[in-house]
Amino acid sequence: MTKSIHYIHCILAAFLFVLGCQHNSDYFEHLTSSYYYYSEGAYSKSILNNSNRSTNNIYGTIVEYKYNSNYITAKQMPRKEEYKSYIVHSLILEYESRSRHFSATTRAEVEQCADSIIDSTESYQNIFIRTINFWIIGIEMDTLYGPYDLKEFETVCRNLGVPRRLWLK
Repeated sequence: MTKSIHYIHCILAAFLFVLGCQHNSDYFEHLTSSYYYYSEGAYSKSILNNSNRSTNNIYGTIVEYKYNSNYITAKQMPRKEEYKSYIVHSLILEYESRSRHFSATTRAEVEQCADSIIDSTESYQNIFIRTINFWIIGIEMDTLYGPYDLKEFETVCRNLGVPRRLWLK
């Protein structure tokens, strides 16, 4: 009898573990052209462009997105940690392409540099002034519009001719 109760507890624990992990599991969805949605963990949910020529990526936590062959619209909760991670990664790649030695001290300096870039660059400051941002990606011209508040987003959608079914609230 004790073994069967232990067995049931093990099955229940495994079931709960699997349910808990599903929320944080990686997810990948090809959207259109070279864009895709990538979710890693609870907060890292981004729209990324896998083209080497584009930097039109939206990091942070994408809470909603819609798309067709011409546009992607996204609602984002910006997270400084996601942008910092991207900047650190880019700086490290640049550093390693010029030098072979990369140390923990160098990484700390790179992280300080990334913080400085975020804190002093207007384009990053515009991302973090709101708790929710709206973005539009024009696929044909590979153009990123945003960040916007809801009212600005709707105005730009109207001006660009983004179909209403892609508008977010």
